[in-house]
Amino acid sequence: EALVSICKLGESSSLAGNILNRIEDLAVETAAAKSSIKCGCDGLMDYLTGDGNCQRVIYNLELLKRDISKNKVSHKLNNPAGGTGQVKVGEVCIDNLQIRFYGDNPEINPLSKQKTQEGIDFSAANSSNIVLNVNVLDKAEKDKKIEAVWGYLGDKTQENHQATFPVTGTQLHEIFPDTPQDRCDEVAALLNKYSDKFEINTPLRMAHFLGQIGVETGGLMKLQENSCYTSKSRIKKIFGKVKYCDLFEGYTSDLSKCNNDEPESCVPSLQKITSDLVIKDKYVCSPSLIDYTYSCRMGNGPSSSGDGSRFLGKGFIHLTGKGQFENISNIWNKDIENQNNKKDFVGADIDEITNDLDVAMKASMYYWGDNAINLLADEGVTNIQVNKIGAVVNGTNPPNDFEKRLEKTKSAYQILNK
Repeated sequence: EALVSICKLGESSSLAGNILNRIEDLAVETAAAKSSIKCGCDGLMDYLTGDGNCQRVIYNLELLKRDISKNKVSHKLNNPAGGTGQVKVGEVCIDNLQIRFYGDNPEINPLSKQKTQEGIDFSAANSSNIVLNVNVLDKAEKDKKIEAVWGYLGDKTQENHQATFPVTGTQLHEIFPDTPQDRCDEVAALLNKYSDKFEINTPLRMAHFLGQIGVETGGLMKLQENSCYTSKSRIKKIFGKVKYCDLFEGYTSDLSKCNNDEPESCVPSLQKITSDLVIKDKYVCSPSLIDYTYSCRMGNGPSSSGDGSRFLGKGFIHLTGKGQFENISNIWNKDIENQNNKKDFVGADIDEITNDLDVAMKASMYYWGDNAINLLADEGVTNIQVNKIGAVVNGTNPPNDFEKRLEKTKSAYQILNK
């Protein structure tokens, strides 16, 4: 009857579209009625006789399954209805399977499906923002039940997100020739995964980002700042300031106190840095050096708190200081796509920024975005712009290793524009 109606529509394309959508819905409903997923776990209910929530759950799963089988990367949903129902997937009973949507009329990429600790997530078309959760709310045998739903939906997944401005591992290896190719490939994949989300999507923006993270990490390799200074002369050159008087033999500060944003003054008082001052042995290749010189600032407590060495630089952009880790945790957890993957970078999850490349990249891009660095990058690849961006990233002006940052940024810009 619907097809006959379309034939009689003439030029009424809007109505034709509505009827075609209804035909599509009927096809999905028919498939759902014949689905291997059933309402209820006792075998007495089926799609047509089960509770309404169960029917909605099965309908949405069948819709996703069909789109995945057809390799569709986009499906616009009009007034989607979620719900929670008891279903049986093959021989696996799930007491509470939840379908949850985010936003009005979301456009889903069915091939973006990814497993989480709670179930399966789907992101928006042309975005990494999560717009649909398929959650197993049961506690018992949760992994088994998630696997059953995953298998039912099918195994076609989008292998590579095509970024607006993609970067290759070959390009990264040309920019950082001392970095192994496999590392360059790993980093390129992460850049392409997140660059659109954070709008690092032009040659200028990407060149600045690469120039900064390349120097911060010693060629994309070191996700944690070095804290072992073996040379007393090097320690004195970098940290030799009057406010860090406890570094020197003959001067003592109360390491449990702060004087505003500086360590407590020493007894006797140090007036200036002279050539005869000698660094104490306890600060050579020791966390105590960072605990002291990073104390009382950047959100850190006094030296005795240990905040300095705990919150020393980590990530592709070396996040430094307890305050920055707290800020990135807050930004991460406010992002709706992380609702099932929240982080406490001040506590239990801090090591992920150095041990998990994906987390390290995403956290660093949150910092980049939070500081609106793209706007600075858009102004060009000049000494002034590299210095401005380096100061934001490194926390000092001029930034440490400015010449290296400048060289790598210009090199990246040239290579990315080939």
